[in-house]
Amino acid sequence: MNFFENLKIRSKIILSFSLIVILTGVIGSIGIINIHRINVLGTELYEVNTEPIVLLNIVQVNIQKNRVALRNMIIDNDINKKKESKNIITQNDKEIEKAMEEFKSTIKAQNVTDQYSKLKISIDEYTPVRDKVTDLMDQNRNDEAISLMEGEGSKIAKTIDDTISELVLLKESQASDKSEANSQTADSAIISMLAIIFIGIILSIVLVLIISGMISRPIQRVVSMIQEMGKGHLGERLNMKTKDEVGQMANAMDAFANDLQISVIEVMNKISEGDVSVNISLKDEKDEISPALKKTVETIRELNKGINKLIKETTEGKLDVRGNGDLYSGEWREIVVGINGLIDALVAPINITAEYIDRISKGDIPEKITDTYKGDFNEIKNNLNNCIDNIKALVIDANILSKAAAEGRLDTRADITKHNGDFKKIVGGINELIEAMVIPIQEVTSVMSQISRGNLEVPINGEYKGEFGVLANAVNNTEEYLKDVVGEISEIIGEISQGNLVLENVKEFNGNFKSISTSLNTIITSLNSVLSDINAASDQVYTGANQVSYGSQGLSQGATEQASAIEELTSSITEVAAQTRENATNANEAKNLALNVKENAEGGNNHMNQMLKSMSEINESSDNISKIIKVIDEIAFQTNILALNAAVEAARAGQHGKGFAVVAEEVRNLAARSANAAKETTDLIEGSIKKAEKGTEIANNTAKALDEIVDGVSKAAKLVAEIAASSDEQATGISQINLGIEQVSQVVQTNSATAEESAATSKELSTQAELLKGMVSNFKLKNNKNMKLNNESENYKNRQYYTNENNISFKEVAATSSKLKIALSDTEFDKY
Repeated sequence: MNFFENLKIRSKIILSFSLIVILTGVIGSIGIINIHRINVLGTELYEVNTEPIVLLNIVQVNIQKNRVALRNMIIDNDINKKKESKNIITQNDKEIEKAMEEFKSTIKAQNVTDQYSKLKISIDEYTPVRDKVTDLMDQNRNDEAISLMEGEGSKIAKTIDDTISELVLLKESQASDKSEANSQTADSAIISMLAIIFIGIILSIVLVLIISGMISRPIQRVVSMIQEMGKGHLGERLNMKTKDEVGQMANAMDAFANDLQISVIEVMNKISEGDVSVNISLKDEKDEISPALKKTVETIRELNKGINKLIKETTEGKLDVRGNGDLYSGEWREIVVGINGLIDALVAPINITAEYIDRISKGDIPEKITDTYKGDFNEIKNNLNNCIDNIKALVIDANILSKAAAEGRLDTRADITKHNGDFKKIVGGINELIEAMVIPIQEVTSVMSQISRGNLEVPINGEYKGEFGVLANAVNNTEEYLKDVVGEISEIIGEISQGNLVLENVKEFNGNFKSISTSLNTIITSLNSVLSDINAASDQVYTGANQVSYGSQGLSQGATEQASAIEELTSSITEVAAQTRENATNANEAKNLALNVKENAEGGNNHMNQMLKSMSEINESSDNISKIIKVIDEIAFQTNILALNAAVEAARAGQHGKGFAVVAEEVRNLAARSANAAKETTDLIEGSIKKAEKGTEIANNTAKALDEIVDGVSKAAKLVAEIAASSDEQATGISQINLGIEQVSQVVQTNSATAEESAATSKELSTQAELLKGMVSNFKLKNNKNMKLNNESENYKNRQYYTNENNISFKEVAATSSKLKIALSDTEFDKY
């Protein structure tokens, strides 16, 4: 055991891992051997038991294909198709022979050999029978061929199917036994593997625990000693006797602790007492502790020397002298920097105070001091900040007053309570200056406000001097001139409101007011022109209204006489139209009856033709059904083959395929029943075809008789239709005549009403024109250029003058009141 403990750690780890690798190799080898055995058994199960079932299925399927090919040779009359079926049989024979040879090579048991020999004999017996059937078909002896195929051929085919089924069952039984044996082998391999793995795990854990203990326990003691040394406990020793790496490290730790206690601690104690005169010597070139101690002592000596020099310079007033912190590092450098900062703390407030006083004296107001000071330095800072605040307040108030004055806010004043001493006197003087400027400006503003409201009676009464006096006089002169302009405008507008437009030119104003006098002159001229035109237009309207009134009365009288004549004509035409309409109605009824008879006859004929067509389609459908029955027979045969394949697959499935085998047998039975039903259906269809042919002959005779009836009824319907059409045309013509006369009557009545309305409107228009003329006469115009129109208006008021000089309306009345004869032809309808 001592030998193992004295080994190097590397050797211990290599030895332990080597043992674990050996155990792993043993476990893997045993596992590979077991897996190989299971693989061999699985391959044997497939090649000896599973693959032969597939070969048997190939044999069975190809035999069924040969039977199908024989049936097709019997059904088909095409020589090419028969040759094709023979080729299929030859190819299937090759597949059967190949599958049989491959199956034979997989036989391992005697019972399988016996069944194989039986299957071989049955196939050899079936081949001559099939060839004989082929020869009979070549000699067109299909009945004998069918009899031989359904007799001896079916018997041998059934024997083949049964033998194949037996072979499949044998192979399934062998596969089941082999599968069970394979399962037992796999279970045995699993158990042995688990046992070996468990043993390997136990051994590995034991090795790991032993080796880890040999390594970790000494290391834990070393760690514990290092932790104690970290706490300053240098009295603990390890005293290990092992010769591995951990033992060597323990001995080095013990020697290091001894050296620290003797050399380092003693020197540190002297330094702490202020004795830096100690001399330290190096042990060797790689000694790091002794140089560090020596450097510490030398640094303390230099720091003490620098501080003494800085104190001397400061006491002599040399405040710009600083200690050089770059000569030191760490906390030593922080000491030098701290002393420099102390000196800076004294010098900085003095420099800032001098700088601020200099800037204020030059008008440059600095920002307040925000640095933090204590004691007397803080008092100096507060006094400087108060001075800055007072000066800034004075500047802010001055800026506020100048900005307010620029914006016109002359009531703004500075608050003198915010200032003290001479600053307060300065702000008060500025307020008094603004007050002296605001009074005259406020009075001018008040007067201008009254002027803007239309009050021109408020002058500036204050007595001002200098520029303010000039401003007051200008405002008063402006007000007087505005009073003159407004007075002139008011006088002109008053004359116009009284209807007096006989005015001379308005007084001309100065400057921009000149456009006002020009506009007033234009208004007077325009009003004279417009009212003169209105006066002339009213005379013309009055004259025209009287003319329209007399003409409308004559037109109304003529329209009344025309309406009476048209009413008598309308009554006569209405009676003729009623008789013609009754004849047309009777003719239409006769035509409808004839058409109904014709339609019924044609409908019967169409039904008969449809029945003939249906009989023909029945015959075609019967032929198609015969073809379909042939297909059904082929489907039944194919279904039988599929049922056989399904039985093979069910046998391959073993216990789980028994239900599927029963279904396959039922499908085969169903295929046989389908073939029988197809044969019976063929017999029924042949009988239906004969009966359909006899019904077709009877239907043809009936169709001919209906054609003759349709021809006679068509001729009668044609004659009645011509009579009805003539009657309809007469009734339509009379209706159009009656409609035209009614439209003429409506037009005449409308004309009469319109004439009466025009007369009333003209009278009202004449009254309004006379009223307008009276309103215009209230105005006094500059000239009387429409005197001629006034005289003409007086003439039109005289009826005798009107009828003698302007007889236009009475002539129109005479023309419309004379009775005219209206020609009731097609060309006259569009005129009314």
